[in-house]
Parts: sequence; C-alpha cells; structure tokens
Amino acid sequence: MGGDKVTERRLNPASRYAVNYVTIHKARTKFAPDDNLIEEARRAGRHKTKKDAVTAALTEYVQRHSQLRILKSFGTVDLRSQLRLQSRAPQIPEARSQKPKA
Repeated sequence: MGGDKVTERRLNPASRYAVNYVTIHKARTKFAPDDNLIEEARRAGRHKTKKDAVTAALTEYVQRHSQLRILKSFGTVDLRSQLRLQSRAPQIPEARSQKPKA
C-alpha cells in the first residue's frame, strides 16, 4: 500500500529534547462497488457491517484461488522419486531404554 511519509522534528514539551514525529498518510482506493451485492453478501453471511462482509468475501476468494492452484498442480509432482530420496536418508536409531542400576 502506498502512502506519503512525512517526518517533522518538534520539541517535546515534557523535556528539553527534540523528537521525530512520523506521520503516514494512506492513499484510499477509489472504486464503486455494487451496494446491492454487498448488502446481499452481508445478509447471507450474517455480517454486522459492510466492511465485515467485504473482508470475509475477499478472504474466501484468496483461499479458493489458493486451493485451485494446489488442485491444478495435482499430478505434476512425482511422489515416487520423493519417496526414493526419503528412503535413502540415514535412519536415526530409536533410543533404547536403560534399566536403572540397583
């Protein structure tokens, strides 16, 4: 997200030292969403606010496309070669329990 960063140096009234104050102004995105669609999504998802409905919709959108990307790669990975490499890895012996000395 873009924004303009403004730094100014002011004297802190509580002490004799100057303090740097940083203010970041966020740029707003301008778009005209369909209010009827957002209201329908708000009611369908039982969200209290339009912001909650849009956030939930975007979250579901990102999750769905991540799932589609995983499904698209299905069958493109050769698991047999991965298993062969794994079987060649050195095996770590299990720790043997020792009987306490009497």
